[in-house]
Formats: sequence, C-alpha cells, structure tokens
Amino acid sequence: MVQASRCRIRLLRADDIWAIAAAFAALGWDKPPAQYESYLAQQRQGEREVLVAWHKETFVGYVTVVWNSGYAPFRAAGIPEIADFNVLPHVRRQGIGSLLLEEAERRIAARSPVASIGVGMTADYGAAQRLYIKRGYVPDGRGLVAGEHHVSWGETVRVDDDLVLRVREQGYAAAFTVRRESNASFVRPLEVNRSQVYSEMTLEQFAKNLNLFHREHLR
Repeated sequence: MVQASRCRIRLLRADDIWAIAAAFAALGWDKPPAQYESYLAQQRQGEREVLVAWHKETFVGYVTVVWNSGYAPFRAAGIPEIADFNVLPHVRRQGIGSLLLEEAERRIAARSPVASIGVGMTADYGAAQRLYIKRGYVPDGRGLVAGEHHVSWGETVRVDDDLVLRVREQGYAAAFTVRRESNASFVRPLEVNRSQVYSEMTLEQFAKNLNLFHREHLR
C-alpha cells in the first residue's frame, strides 16, 4: 500500500523520462519516451507544466497543466487545462490522484480563478469522473466533444480517448454578497444577507457587486 502523505510531487526532469515510459510499457499502454521528451520541451518553453508523483524512488503518476488550452472555448476565455492525468492502476484510490490535482489547481490558481479538464466517457475513466465531481467540476454546457468537434444529436462518432466531456471548476475560495440599501446608516450591522453570485462572473464583475461603507458621525 502506498500512502499519499509519503509521496512527493515535482516538475518533470529529463532523467524521469525512461522510468515513466517503462512503467506504462509494462501495462501495455502506448506512452513512449518521445511523448515525455515533447512535454519536457514544452515545460521549458513555459507552455506546459508536468507534475510527477513519486513514492520513495518509484514513479506512481503524473498530471500536466496546459496554460493555453487546446479546447477553443476555454482557450478564448484564458482558462488553463489540466490534461493527461494518470495514476498507475495498482496505486489508485489511495489519495495520489487528489494530491496531483491539488498541486495542479494550486499552480493554476496563481494565474486563473478557473481550472478545466476534458474527461473521457468510457468506464476506464470512471474513477476520474467521480473524482472530478467530488472536487466541484461541472460540465461546460456544450455537450460531448470529439477532438475539436461538438457532437450533434443523431451523429455517429467513434468512442475513444478523443471523445470527452469538458468540465470546469470555479476557483472561488469564498464569495461575499451584500444587500443593496439606499442608505448604509440603516443597514443592521450584524445581519447576514444573501444574493446570487453567478458562475459566469469574472472577478471584476463580482467586485462591482460589492459596496463598501465607512462609519459616519451623525450631526
């Protein structure tokens, strides 16, 4: 059993590549060294960050953060994408996936209030689907996507790794709302009020809903 608390996560290095590729080759997965050499080049250019999880000296999983999403709606909105998320099967359900996602989200939060993921639709992605829902990710409302193509009603598509549902997470750590009153002097200072904060709001739009009051002496 692998304890997530004893795992360390760091950026991909050149000397990691063969260990990672060998671990997937042993599973019969097509993830050759050339894929990680490309990832490393993108990381050096600031296009992608590759976060690798190790238990002692053993590779157990990785996830990447793509700063310029390959999905057009997210790219246009400047939403980074968590991509190519893998935990080795024999160490799943032990918190390693959550650890990797937390680190990816932490890095994204320094640049964007929103993170995004494309999740596959087959049972192979079942554990990931449940994990994303638990972490607050919701569909973007545009339906299934095959590559860059949004699937339409009645259309026949091939079910493979390219058929995904795009999901996104709002990165608000907290949200504060106020009741709009005509005169701040008559607002009850200890009263808690509620109004809606919409998921489509940017931080700038949200800030416009805040009214700041200061104490005034009555004459």
